[in-house]
Amino acid sequence: MDIKYYREFSQCLQRETEIKVYGSKGAPVLYFVNNEEDKIVHDCLMELAQANRVQIFEIANPLSVIDNRNNQNHASYLLEQFYYYIVHEVIPHVFRLNTRANDGQRQQGVYTAGEGRVSGAAVNYFLRRPDIFLGTLSLNGIFNLSFYFGDFINKNVYDNCPTIYLSMMAENHPYIKRYNELDKIYILNNHEPATFDSARELQTILDTHKIKAHVLLEKPEEKMINVDYVRDCLESLLS
Repeated sequence: MDIKYYREFSQCLQRETEIKVYGSKGAPVLYFVNNEEDKIVHDCLMELAQANRVQIFEIANPLSVIDNRNNQNHASYLLEQFYYYIVHEVIPHVFRLNTRANDGQRQQGVYTAGEGRVSGAAVNYFLRRPDIFLGTLSLNGIFNLSFYFGDFINKNVYDNCPTIYLSMMAENHPYIKRYNELDKIYILNNHEPATFDSARELQTILDTHKIKAHVLLEKPEEKMINVDYVRDCLESLLS
């Protein structure tokens, strides 16, 4: 499989950044790395890349910018800067490379995916910009930033916390119609204790706003979320 590395200076982050690209053609998928996970989603995406179904753009963990939370204002600022980095720097690069890979045919949008806590960011970016992103898949994500910031909140925390801004979204907001037209939200949790409650909270908010979402919160004894299940979810996401 074709693998390429791109290293560039980010104006938004004011540091060197790296994108790792897997695959020669196919639908563009923005994949967020979490090295502590089993990589079920990663492995299934690699299968699709081998078959030229997707081209994977692997991005570093955006939550790494808030690992040091001694200054919560600055940490939240860096989190929002990562969003700007994705939208204004990464996405144009993705479209440029992917269009070239697909013989000049530009895709209608980009998918996001990830596993572990970082995959909450994949969902967040989709929810914030459904005009750019076509769908999202998260396994064991964190969607409530109180996990990191406690009771601290400002505009940057608000804008990156789906459980807050979705709960406050007006019922007639055009994004809700867009979410439902796409019908491509996949929230999975295989009984990971740190993330299960966050996924359940997001599910409740999605249901309250009648936002279509495919949610599976697995009980410990069920073991339903395996490679085959994730593979099926990705097939539905890309269909």
